[in-house]
Amino acid sequence: AEALAKLGPGEHTLKVVVQCYYSPAASGTIKTSGGDFSLYNRVAEQLNEAGAAAGMANAIFPAAVASDPAREARMVAALKNSNDWKSGFIDGTEVLKTAITYDWEIRRHEISGAILHRYCIAAMAFKTKSGGCAYRKVTFQEDYVAGKFQPLRDDGAGDKVMMDCGNLNTIR
Repeated sequence: AEALAKLGPGEHTLKVVVQCYYSPAASGTIKTSGGDFSLYNRVAEQLNEAGAAAGMANAIFPAAVASDPAREARMVAALKNSNDWKSGFIDGTEVLKTAITYDWEIRRHEISGAILHRYCIAAMAFKTKSGGCAYRKVTFQEDYVAGKFQPLRDDGAGDKVMMDCGNLNTIR
């Protein structure tokens, strides 16, 4: 729908291919014509909202494998200082909960064995700009320079999982 919204006036032939395990399972063509395809912007928004909300009532926040309040506070600060947060990619207004889901792993240079950095992953729940709740798994990293680990920094966020705010403290 987002691509359709960008079509210019005139007649267009669209090819649709459904992939199954990276192989075409079905395909076909559709012809469409018109002068203004911008109405598909709203359709795209509705599809994206429906996709994000699918399973929301059953989504639960991941369990922590480690608890470290000081590191979790640094994670929140690093996330809020990241380009993902500042650019709006995270879609958050406040961080509600943090759970370390993968504790420290050290990466070493494959030839010399020297320590390069260490990383961990945390589920970060946040209030969305639309007032809902969601979480993303976020990787955090500390580079190793001159014999010591540097300050914690955000190293990227995964997909947004929408969830019912009431499920934030549910344990299953």
